[in-house]
This record gives sequence, structure tokens and C-alpha cells, in this order.
Amino acid sequence: MSSSRPKEELYGDLFSTERRAHLWNDLYDDPSNVFNRNMALRRDRICQLVTDRFSPDAEILDLGCGAGVVMEQLLQRGFRVTGADRSTDMLDLAGRRLEGFPPEEYQLHQGTCEDLPFEAEQFDSVLCVGVFGYIDDVVGALLEIRRVLRPGGLLLMSVRNPTNSLISDPIRVLRSVYREPWPKLWKILKSAASGSVSSASAESEPPPNPFSTRPPQFSIDILQKPRPLIRGVSRCGYRLDYFAGFGFGPLAVNGRSLLPGRLSVQINDVLNSSLDRLGLKTLTQRVGDVSIYGFIKSSD
Repeated sequence: MSSSRPKEELYGDLFSTERRAHLWNDLYDDPSNVFNRNMALRRDRICQLVTDRFSPDAEILDLGCGAGVVMEQLLQRGFRVTGADRSTDMLDLAGRRLEGFPPEEYQLHQGTCEDLPFEAEQFDSVLCVGVFGYIDDVVGALLEIRRVLRPGGLLLMSVRNPTNSLISDPIRVLRSVYREPWPKLWKILKSAASGSVSSASAESEPPPNPFSTRPPQFSIDILQKPRPLIRGVSRCGYRLDYFAGFGFGPLAVNGRSLLPGRLSVQINDVLNSSLDRLGLKTLTQRVGDVSIYGFIKSSD
């Protein structure tokens, strides 16, 4: 159910010590369920993308760095990394996680996506891993990230896709069918069976200059379908360059898992590796639990 309350008010204390800050720090060490496993895979895939595209002397910003799990991996790979987060509690956890690394190799700052404490064109890449679902002013955040990115810089962002939980649970499928008029449902299914979303898609229309006219506001939810996200980000002065999905299950009925957690993890890993080997990019983009997007900063 949607709410008119600001996301910061709804979710802000999820990242406080009193609530769940420690869970965002600990879940990466607990591969006993599909969610935790996919969060660890998300971290690893983001870090591999950075490694594949940049040399260690690149300037990387982990925006919404949380407990520093991505920063830790990149520091181990020889990168220098700057982290920023709204929550001082999460920054404290990050500081503890990173305290064994040389202090000149990383920095931690408090700041929001909409108001960054950095110079213009300071970074080669900005990482926003699981962040945008908690932001109210999405356009403001995208424009601010664009400000601190160098020309041709890369924004790597990740959100979760609601389609995975829908197809993994037959009761949710039935509820969706019940709610949707048949013509609309048929249109959705037909669209899902069409070609993959890419940088050449009509959804990625040529972006206007975001500094002459502010693009229209749009929302990115914690569970977000790809097409409206790609359309909205592209209008803020970015070009889609990379899009991948992964993560499947767990199989459930009305929210209750049908299989033991570790078996679900094994099935998830087999599906991930098998679909990657078969090159079924369209399928994983459409139904994978985790979506990773790479957007290039377009020229003004």
C-alpha cells in the first residue's frame, strides 16, 4: 500500500542502531536464505563491474555506503574509495569495518543524495546500491549525482524487481490476476514477452539538458519495474549503458517458503549460473530479483 508520508520518515530508522543498522552489516556473512545470498551477489557484481571498467586510480563514490561492504571489497581490490551516507549509525559501522585499511585509501562523509559535500566533476563513478527506493526527491538526487560525475562518468545503481516475488508465489499471481482487468493483464503479459530493454529502447528517449529545464519528478520504489526507471533516469541527463538482472525465488505460497533456506539458495545459484551461461539476458532482466543498471552521464 502506498503512503503519502516521506520515505525518510517511513524508512529512516531502518538504518539506525535502535532498529536494523546491525542487520545491514551482518547479513552478508549469513548465506542461509535467498535474500542474504542475493545481497552478497549484488555487492560482488557491482564490484566486478567497477574492476572491469576502471583502473585503481579512478575516483569512486559509494553513495549510501551503509556499513561499508562495497567499499571493503573495492579497497581489497586496490581502489581508493569515498563513502557517503545519511545515517551516522551506518557510518560508524562502516568505520569499524574499514579500520584495518590505510586511512589515506578511503574517506567517509555524512551527506544526502540530494546535497552532496563534493566538488563538481569529482568522481569517475558513483555507486548507489539499494539506495533509490528510500529517496523522495529522485530527480534532485540524479541531478546532484550528475553534478559530481566527470564527463562520461558512470552511475551504477541497483534496485529490486517486483516480478520475481510475483512469479515465485502462485497466490500472489492469483491476486494480481484478480486485481487486473483481463485486457490490461494481457497487455502486461504481452509486453513482458517482448524484446529486452536496452540503451536503444524507445524507453530511453534522448534526454533533455537537465540544467535548462528540470525534468519531471518520478518515483523509484524499493521494488521497481525496469521501464519507468530507465525512462525517468534517462530524462535526467543519462544514457543506459548496462542492464542485468539475477536472483530467483524462494518458491513460496502466500509468503511462506516451501523449501529449506539453504536448498532455495542452491536453486537460486544454479539458476543464476545456468541462465548466465545460456545468455538469456532478456529473461533475467525481466524476472530477476535484483536489477543492476549502468548509466553514462550524457553531454550537456
